[in-house]
Amino acid sequence: CMQHGVIASVVNAFKTKCMFNVVYKPRMQFEGKDFSEKKYDGTIIGVNDMSPHWKDSEW
Repeated sequence: CMQHGVIASVVNAFKTKCMFNVVYKPRMQFEGKDFSEKKYDGTIIGVNDMSPHWKDSEW
């Protein structure tokens, strides 16, 4: 999958049913933690409306 930013990568992963990666770089270090970035990956297994405030949203 091509990387075009977080939102575009997730949308592309959903459309093509492939894996995606999200890299999170916090602006502030957490006390007692010695890391500068967190990495997450996953597979989209479903899409739901999580909030009534954004009913039928595409994102």
